[in-house]
Amino acid sequence: MPGVSSAAPAAASGTSGDPGVARTQQVLASITTDKSRYAPGDTVSLTVNAANKTGSAISGGAVTLYFMTMQNAASASQAQTLNLGSGASSTLAFHWTAPSTDYTGYMVSAVATDSSGKALDSINVAVDVSSDWSRFPRYGYMTNNSFGNQGLSTSQAASIMSSMSNYHIDGLQFYDWQYNHDQPLCGTVSAPCSSWTDDGNQKTVYASAVKDLVTAAHNSNIVAMPYNAIFSADNGSCCGAPDYHTQGLGVSPSWGVYQDTNHSKPLAFFQWDYMDPSNPGWQQYLMGQQNAAIQAFDFDGFHGDTFGDPDTVDYNYNGQPAGVASDSCTTDTDGAHSTTPVHNVAGSATWLSGTFPSFLSYAKSALGSGKYLMFNPVTYDHAHCEANTSAVDLLYSELWPNDRDQYWDYGSLKTAIDQGFSESASASPTGRGKSLTVAAYTDFANGGGGTFNTPDVLLLDSTLFASGGSHEELGDNGLMLDYQEYRAGATPMSASLSQSVQNYYDFMTAYENLLRDGQTATNQTVAVSGQTVSSQATPGDVWAFTKQDADHEVIQLINMVGQSSNLWQTGACDMCSHITTPHPAPTQLTNVPVKYYFKNTPKAVMFASPDYNNGTTYSVPFTTGTDSGGSYVSFTVPSLNYWDMVYTSQTGPGDAPVLPGSGGTPTAPGAPGTPVASNITANSATLTWTAATAGSNPVAGYDVYRVGSPDAVVASSTGLSANVSGLSPSTSYQFYVKAKDSTGLTGSASGTTSVTTASGGSTPPGAPGTPAASNVTTSAATLTWTAAAAGSNPISGYQVFQVGNPDKVVASTGAGTLSATITGLSPSTAYQFYVKAKDSTGLTGSASGTTAVTTAGAPPPSTAKVTYAVQSDWGSGMSVAVTITNTGSTAINGWTLGFAFPGNQQVGSGWNANWSQNGHNVTATNQSFNGAIAPGASISIGFSGTYSGADAKPSAFTVNGLPATVG
Repeated sequence: MPGVSSAAPAAASGTSGDPGVARTQQVLASITTDKSRYAPGDTVSLTVNAANKTGSAISGGAVTLYFMTMQNAASASQAQTLNLGSGASSTLAFHWTAPSTDYTGYMVSAVATDSSGKALDSINVAVDVSSDWSRFPRYGYMTNNSFGNQGLSTSQAASIMSSMSNYHIDGLQFYDWQYNHDQPLCGTVSAPCSSWTDDGNQKTVYASAVKDLVTAAHNSNIVAMPYNAIFSADNGSCCGAPDYHTQGLGVSPSWGVYQDTNHSKPLAFFQWDYMDPSNPGWQQYLMGQQNAAIQAFDFDGFHGDTFGDPDTVDYNYNGQPAGVASDSCTTDTDGAHSTTPVHNVAGSATWLSGTFPSFLSYAKSALGSGKYLMFNPVTYDHAHCEANTSAVDLLYSELWPNDRDQYWDYGSLKTAIDQGFSESASASPTGRGKSLTVAAYTDFANGGGGTFNTPDVLLLDSTLFASGGSHEELGDNGLMLDYQEYRAGATPMSASLSQSVQNYYDFMTAYENLLRDGQTATNQTVAVSGQTVSSQATPGDVWAFTKQDADHEVIQLINMVGQSSNLWQTGACDMCSHITTPHPAPTQLTNVPVKYYFKNTPKAVMFASPDYNNGTTYSVPFTTGTDSGGSYVSFTVPSLNYWDMVYTSQTGPGDAPVLPGSGGTPTAPGAPGTPVASNITANSATLTWTAATAGSNPVAGYDVYRVGSPDAVVASSTGLSANVSGLSPSTSYQFYVKAKDSTGLTGSASGTTSVTTASGGSTPPGAPGTPAASNVTTSAATLTWTAAAAGSNPISGYQVFQVGNPDKVVASTGAGTLSATITGLSPSTAYQFYVKAKDSTGLTGSASGTTAVTTAGAPPPSTAKVTYAVQSDWGSGMSVAVTITNTGSTAINGWTLGFAFPGNQQVGSGWNANWSQNGHNVTATNQSFNGAIAPGASISIGFSGTYSGADAKPSAFTVNGLPATVG
């Protein structure tokens, strides 16, 4: 909760301020707003749900709401009486008139107190007062999961939008709602069809559901944006879609893009032929169709999409290259003929830098007043100049970590957002640029429906939000995307992740005027005591970057400590070239000393974090000074988990009220008593200690540390004792204890106690026989050994060690298993292994003899890459695109592709290849026109097929009998 001391600051130091009341979760269960966004003067309805978990009745208490923007009070507080029996619940309704200042974020803090005024609990919620959503977009989505529900009621639609309002989502992409790309509206404006099958997912869409969802969105001040591609017409080749050539809608082949100079071979993406978006006939036709759909369903604009780079050489109807000779925007480093649809919709050898801006300019004009235009260039690395300076109202792009788009790591995502602000400045209403909405699918799952790793989600959101962007990731009924086909990719979050993400969206909304309201990037030095600080998201460092506006200098701190990679994509993404393993939670830093070299002398220093006490603003003490690096301000932030924001003010600490329970800068818990050991055995000990004194917030638990290099947490407890297990007999250890409070702040260490485990009379197991190697391949080997003799206790299993620096366990088995297969080895590499037995108490025996293993040599290097992508899946069949790329240095003249289906899939019709199947095995050979593949070039083929059960992808491919790289 923002709230600061009312005392005046001293000359060269800040004042102690309000740390905010701790979020104890003992009284206040939730606080929500009735809408996602408000205009100045609107009534903001807030609902506080209280649930008494204190163990005692609350009589004559109160719930008070405080309204703040950053460190300043926005209006007078409001209070209601709280009488609540132990275990009872109640709901309190508040109403607040939104201030007259437009485009401002607010934090509303609810504080529960007892009859004496003692603070019991607090909770925060953000409010965005903006008359137009395009200034601070928070974009989500709707899919067939919602508008494919024939029985969707108005109350269900309202409930879906309520879930979106909880995250302050103020715009929604209606993804694949359309009938056909070249005819988005089924029926007429006055009489739309009651239902239709969309030409993307081949799922039924119900008009009543679309209308109810749009109405419910508008009732929550959420904008509804219909999706459609800007350059595709159905060619009738798949899935029952009509053929524009015979449909009689007026689409002319002369508007198309072709792979030859005599317009006999259209460029196609599955069942969609490419149209030239710069062609005036196509522009007028498509926008006429789009406006009819907008009018029929009361949509608020147009979300234009593209499909990505076809990477082929193409021509317009007249046989002319579809493009111009150069494009100053592109940073393309691919081959001579590699382009993107932004510069050339057909991927010709020339750049079509004017194509998309021409379309977007016409589309904006055709939409008319009051309607919004968005555009997804997909390959943003090649498109940002055109997209950011075009007529769009909001910036948007999918960003992919692949060799073509090159958004591999966290730092590159920040670069994209920075480019958005700088390049769109002259075209923005404020002159300060537009905030980029990023579609980036974390924890990618091919086909959707995976699981989310909390550190992956929060590190990605921290990067995007701190950089001044937003993230299209939430939609339907509070689902998160893990796949680019939104219906399948809409996946549930865990309850804890959902709450964390909600905290992040509250933070982004409440502090929108510091995050993305015209701040300019600076290059000020930030130092963190005991940590390396990086400006490039270097793994293991604290990532810091700085901005400023008229009154503030803003420092963003993102915690990369404990990370081994700064790549953001962790899923099995077949379109991504740069993927890492799931990220661990960053190493939390507490009581972090920071030195910032400022541009303007600060009169106040503020700290806030979505990870710390609901995003509360803290006024932190500071000192100023000068050294060889320049003038600086020094201060301490209480905690750095994922993301902290610190901002200085040149006008002062603000006038927000001192809230109940305030008492200076947050203090950590005191030290617990020195632990006392008891129940000492050969393998465990019980430690007991006296309680630590609470600091600003209640003590939530204790961590037991074992002294080592480094010290390690070996047990945690919410009480005053813990059992430490896994110790070795006759061994001396040292332990100490630290308390942590309800916000995660860790206190001082207790005294250290020494423990020597009992001998127990235990004899460890003997040594197993020296392992023998068999089944040695390029990447694996099987080791077999004879059993070890048991010691005092039965043998519980064996561990296989790989000799190294240090040695490491690479396999474990049960007691009766005397072999193990070691995987993940490198070809033509020598390894050494040995085995140890362990008994039922965890006691490890002597090592076996060491055996040497040299893996087999690697096969000849692959000269081809195969990408297999399911484009459409309707439950019993699929449409698949396959791309073969020559990665070698010589041309491929004639090719045969081979792979095996893992299931019962059957190839039906295919294109651009001769397809055959024998059992699970599939073969495709070239046709006369595509047998030659130059080095670095690709050809695209595909097929439609059927299956039952699961449609798992093939895992391996061959080209001309040699293994191919899987793309």
